[in-house]
Amino acid sequence: MSTHKLIVEVASAQDLFPKYGKGSVSAYVKLKFGGQRFCTTVKLKDLNPVWNERFCFHLSDPSHLPELSLEACVYFFSKRRKTLSEACVCYVNKPVEGSRSLLGKVRIAGTSFVPFSDAVVMPYPLNKHQMFSRVKGTLALKVYTTDDPHIAASNTLGMINSSNNMESILQDQSSRPHSIPLQHLKEITNNFSEDRILGHGGIGVVYKGVLHNGEMIAVKKIVSSLMPGPQKQFENEVYHLMIVRNPNIV
Repeated sequence: MSTHKLIVEVASAQDLFPKYGKGSVSAYVKLKFGGQRFCTTVKLKDLNPVWNERFCFHLSDPSHLPELSLEACVYFFSKRRKTLSEACVCYVNKPVEGSRSLLGKVRIAGTSFVPFSDAVVMPYPLNKHQMFSRVKGTLALKVYTTDDPHIAASNTLGMINSSNNMESILQDQSSRPHSIPLQHLKEITNNFSEDRILGHGGIGVVYKGVLHNGEMIAVKKIVSSLMPGPQKQFENEVYHLMIVRNPNIV
């Protein structure tokens, strides 16, 4: 039976090299294959990040597989102080906390892809992206081809499916409200951490959420303690926000 999918499991990275050879790394992995791209979540301040995330690339023509290659690029963020105006803006595909730099990359030729039954997690040394770049570390990947319909984008933490659902919701132009699990919102905002805060409002806090494809969204957390009046007023505020028909509010 023909192979229809390439599965890439991003397990972890080891001994990433921080900028200027000191400090810590906030990193993520971008996968590129056949014009398709996916990104892992951002791991903050970790030289040995663990992702355990699985991505599915669909093969429109499996016969062209030997001519293709998978590219896994590891990026890191350099921190800088945010101005007040910057803190109130959610940039799409640009990290608000600093600049993004390519640390190193791995390229795997399509001729070396194996079927699921033969696949194991392999360490791949990161390669330089330019002559004078400083790079160190390895990226652990499990790469295989399959036509099994039961193998899809997922991971041990159950995060990929939620993120893919979120990406589908963002493409929905019907302006309908959606129910999104609180756990997923915690995952894409790093548990509503302070370094993800974009701004404060009268009734809540706005956080930056990072999806698995690298897209960044704003997540507003309404806090009942910030609102004067009883619990009913809080519930009314949430209700009116949900009935606003705007494609930017999901």
